[in-house]
Amino acid sequence: MRRPVLALGSLLGIYVAAMLVLPTAEGWAGDEPAYLELARNIANGHYRDGSPDGPLNMCFPGWQTPDLWYGPGYPAFLAPFAALGLPVSVIRLVGPLLLLASVLLFYRLLLETVGRRAAFLGALGLGLFVPFYRYLPHLHSEFLALVLVVAAMLAITRFVRSGSRVAGLAAAAALAGVALTRVAYGWVLTVLLVVFAAWWLLRRSSTARRLAAASGLALALCVPWLAYTYSVTGRPLLWATSGSVSLYWMSSPYPDDRGDWHCASDVFSRQWLAPHRPFFTAHADDPPVEQGRALERQARRHIVDHPGKYLENIAANASRIVFNAPYSRRPLDLRSLVFIVSGAVLVGLLALAVGRLVRVRRRLPPEWPAFALFAAAAFAVHLPISAYVRMLIPIVPALLWLIVVALAEQRRTPR
Repeated sequence: MRRPVLALGSLLGIYVAAMLVLPTAEGWAGDEPAYLELARNIANGHYRDGSPDGPLNMCFPGWQTPDLWYGPGYPAFLAPFAALGLPVSVIRLVGPLLLLASVLLFYRLLLETVGRRAAFLGALGLGLFVPFYRYLPHLHSEFLALVLVVAAMLAITRFVRSGSRVAGLAAAAALAGVALTRVAYGWVLTVLLVVFAAWWLLRRSSTARRLAAASGLALALCVPWLAYTYSVTGRPLLWATSGSVSLYWMSSPYPDDRGDWHCASDVFSRQWLAPHRPFFTAHADDPPVEQGRALERQARRHIVDHPGKYLENIAANASRIVFNAPYSRRPLDLRSLVFIVSGAVLVGLLALAVGRLVRVRRRLPPEWPAFALFAAAAFAVHLPISAYVRMLIPIVPALLWLIVVALAEQRRTPR
């Protein structure tokens, strides 16, 4: 086992080089400053500062990140580094290290089901998935979510097979960590709980019972965060305040809009976004929570009045998650081709795997429905709101697991 681990460990050099050499994805630091500020707050004994700005004020000079825009998972992870006063250039190394940790953990996960060669190739596929590298130059929470997803998959595998309570608790803790790091996964957990509970009620399967227990406990571990967001906003079951503006842009009925996200300042600096200006002007002085409510109301109106355009934007959104295209008024370029080719390879392999998995499903390990449902629910939850290829990062391990297991099963099956 040592040689495959050493070979996979050598990927760290590629990740660090990508962090140092690649230009940033958007030409700016993205979410990094806000994550570091929250990390420093946690290190100093509090969380929120109470930003006066909302989503309709974003990106104007002097704006502050809207309150409760992110989940607490990644800032809490970064808090020890912030407490030590490490420079940002050093803290950014957590991206390559988390990516490497996910690859090594994924190798360990695959060894539970397939041979060493297949496990190595599967882990190498995860480690060489090129779209990951684009997000290494700055701090992104997806890499922590990636590690937590693989850890949850490993714990679920052991929990479902053995019933180990330690593995069940580890699965619940990892799943809760995913939801608190990437808040959209709070709704993924909800879907998982509903489906697994229904499965158990219909079949009384021990697998379903264990999966429902892990999902339910994971949601229970998130209750303190939901109670906190309710205490601040007065809105129940609010995982974060970032969803309203993403839903607004996805619902846009104007021909030039493809559902991708824009800063408020873009509305006033780009002429083709001028149709949005009356709404943004009318609500720009509202409190942040009321801005969110106004965005949601307007989005619902758009969807009801223009359902066909919303479906078009959802289709474009699905393509952006996998291929990082199309965007509003942005032509394809060489960078787009890298994402398109990588996404096409993943989709092609998955298409081959799905047919095989259906035919041999009775011989598959008992955890496979959990991984398939997780991938499907995670993808579906991101469709109604503006999403990008980096939202695919935590889903890739489940997809690759299905591909590797399907191909390994095909080799074992007599012709």
